[in-house]
Amino acid sequence: MPSRRAGLTLVELCVTLAVVAIVASQAVPNLQQARLHQRLRALAEALRTDLQDARALAIRHGRPVRVFFGTAAGGSCYVVHDGAAADCRCGDAAGAHCLSGAAPLRYVWLPAAARVELDANRAEIAIRPGLGTVTPTLTVALRSAAGERVDTVVGIAGRIRSCTPDAGTRWLPACA
Repeated sequence: MPSRRAGLTLVELCVTLAVVAIVASQAVPNLQQARLHQRLRALAEALRTDLQDARALAIRHGRPVRVFFGTAAGGSCYVVHDGAAADCRCGDAAGAHCLSGAAPLRYVWLPAAARVELDANRAEIAIRPGLGTVTPTLTVALRSAAGERVDTVVGIAGRIRSCTPDAGTRWLPACA
């Protein structure tokens, strides 16, 4: 009587691999969506933090700090700088383009490949020293390729808040 060997037959192995492939193909789009959601959330938090830091710098050092928002070939950016109006502009992944005398304090480049786009209703704001007030007020929209949107709103008094016009984003309040 021949002994039976433990293990899988070729048919059993093929069926198992087919089931794993089907399950994986269903999970990949959800993982990509989750990664894009996390990227949007992280960028929104970074923008909020950078605006708060810029306000603190203006108050602490007693001189205006400006934040420029724009686009360039292949992406969008924002630049926190200590120069005059329009002294700094978006560059590329290598850095901002600033005129002499202006120094970029923070530069964030969002390449188009990141699938998150930045759009501001103003090209630049100035944060005044003293109380940290802002001229003019600002709304920055961060949009993901999946359709999610986060708005960062800066009021005239320098208050910064994040909200969403999307009902599907549970981690932020709705914009009023």
